[in-house]
Amino acid sequence: MIVEGILRVAPGATLTLLPGTRLFFTFRDTDGDGIGENGIFLQGNLHARGTASLPIGFHPAEGNGPGRWDSINFMASDRGGNVLEHVEITGAYRGLHAHFSRLEGKDVRISRCFRGVQFQESEVTLSGLSVSASSSALRFRDSNVRIDGFRVDGTVSGANFFRSRVALRDVSIDRSGWYGFRFRESRVVWEGGEVARSLVGLSVQEGPVRLDAVRVSQAGLAAVAV
Repeated sequence: MIVEGILRVAPGATLTLLPGTRLFFTFRDTDGDGIGENGIFLQGNLHARGTASLPIGFHPAEGNGPGRWDSINFMASDRGGNVLEHVEITGAYRGLHAHFSRLEGKDVRISRCFRGVQFQESEVTLSGLSVSASSSALRFRDSNVRIDGFRVDGTVSGANFFRSRVALRDVSIDRSGWYGFRFRESRVVWEGGEVARSLVGLSVQEGPVRLDAVRVSQAGLAAVAV
């Protein structure tokens, strides 16, 4: 399906996408900043349940670089359930973006975006998440976050959590540029994983962080900065 504009989902409505569905967003840039403005805007809910053999895709209609379309935006989408399963997102400005929303995701693969995931004031549970070839992998603020199985490769920055409650299990970041994980004023429990080849592996500022079986290797400046 070709989307030539912003696909809006009203409060109380649900957009359901079947396995194998592929959405292609055309490039529209009215302010001349080089970032595409077409995308999905949800005040209702999104049910995008693909399968391993028939994933659901969100892609630019033309061009391969980041920012060819805007985002899957969840705005005050907290009354029903938002579900993403076996989903591929490429070429967006922000792959997933949310304020005051709830989301569950499984096997979500994001690549070639400026920002992979950016959530504020939201409830998020993700498993099998991957972000690659993007500027920023994760940004969370004032959110409750649970991530089980997370892979990042080839990003400029890794995962940034601010004033959030965070539970991580089996997460791995490789070649994230500046930092792997950055926790600020957050409560964190992290079980199992590795940060490799980042300038700063792990940064902690003003918050309790409990680590279990977490390895930091080949850090450029510091393995852990407190």
